[in-house]
Amino acid sequence: MWSPAAPVADPARFVVPAVAEHLFHRGVGAGVGGGGGGVGVDWAGGPERVFSGGVKKAVERRLGRALHAARSFLQRAAVTGRQLDLSLLHEPGEDTHALALACAEAGILEVTEQAWRFSHDKLRERLLADHTDAKRHALHLGLAWRISAAHPEDPLYAGRAAYHFREAGEWAKAEANFTRAAESALRRGASAEAEALFGHAHTLQRLISVSRLQRVRVLRGLSEARFAQGKLREADLSLRSRCEAAALPLPETALDWPKARLK
Repeated sequence: MWSPAAPVADPARFVVPAVAEHLFHRGVGAGVGGGGGGVGVDWAGGPERVFSGGVKKAVERRLGRALHAARSFLQRAAVTGRQLDLSLLHEPGEDTHALALACAEAGILEVTEQAWRFSHDKLRERLLADHTDAKRHALHLGLAWRISAAHPEDPLYAGRAAYHFREAGEWAKAEANFTRAAESALRRGASAEAEALFGHAHTLQRLISVSRLQRVRVLRGLSEARFAQGKLREADLSLRSRCEAAALPLPETALDWPKARLK
């Protein structure tokens, strides 16, 4: 018979892990405990710490279900981003599709709109946390070369390769690919994308040795991309920098600026 003096199990032992798993599935685990902008559960004392631990355990539980053979595959996949291209993750002698299916059965991967992806960013973040700097650089470099080899003539993939070359510390390769992708974006009228890509190339040029011609090439593209968006002040600054890099005289009047853009 129950009496008021009998010990009562803490309900958090049973409720918190289950709710944490539910929140993890909904993608709001980062906001649990009142500080992350998610659900905003604000319990006093220990439950918010248990929530954090519950979400972490949910992640570890899913990763633990993955086959040992899939670990290497998942480590490669983690650096590509949430969306996955299995053709770029294939290793000789490996059944990449079978590994992806095994990871899907474990709740790590899923197919959305006919594309593979991680079922939750927390899973990918946990895998990335296990990488040493050397391991992460090697994975990015390998992926960059695979993208370049698989799509050598496609400038749309150059931006992806550039990102991975940059993350691998191969700044010269990254700069060249960012420039190529930016010029392609500018030709098809995607001026905002072009500005961002030229900006990445320009930033990397400060870290490496490049020819004057290459520096002028990037500054001209940056000026064109900004001008196309109506960012006249920013375009003016880029054009001035380009003229200085090319040792050209600065335009003296407003009528001279269009001519300077075409040089």
